[in-house]
Amino acid sequence: MLEKCFDVMNCYEERKIRLATFLLQKEAEGWWKSILARRSDARAFDWQTFRGIFENKYYPSTYCEAKRDEFLGLKQGSLSVAEYERKYTELSRYADVIVASESDRCRRFERGLHFEIRTSVTAIAKWTNFSQLVETALRVEQSITEEKSQWSLVVGLQQLVDLEAVSSGGSRLG
Repeated sequence: MLEKCFDVMNCYEERKIRLATFLLQKEAEGWWKSILARRSDARAFDWQTFRGIFENKYYPSTYCEAKRDEFLGLKQGSLSVAEYERKYTELSRYADVIVASESDRCRRFERGLHFEIRTSVTAIAKWTNFSQLVETALRVEQSITEEKSQWSLVVGLQQLVDLEAVSSGGSRLG
């Protein structure tokens, strides 16, 4: 998010650290003040150095590895397609090498979809546009949900008719 702000503001490299550290609060602000007190070269850090030190502190490699493993095992499960896509996108940043291309991103997303959704989605195309893939999966999911709802209504009506026939003591057969 911060990188997006820097891009929009056309922020010069030498101002990025000042702006980023201005936004730090509580423990993170204390951490930065301790870096300044302990390291005489801290004010001369370039953005990449600062970012590396910050990420090592607040996103240790064990955390990133756990998130990457979570991404690798991610399946739709009980999630809706929209929820699955949000989780997939959130975790994919920890596995950027694995989903380096748009087609890799699509293929891995497809593999995690429910079988009935995946079957329909993969029959349509070999996806290379993630947004279009997600949109199609959402439509397939909606169609499946509507179809199941229709069948539930039909079965419910049939049970009602059967109950009525039993309670009236009559038989509908000739």
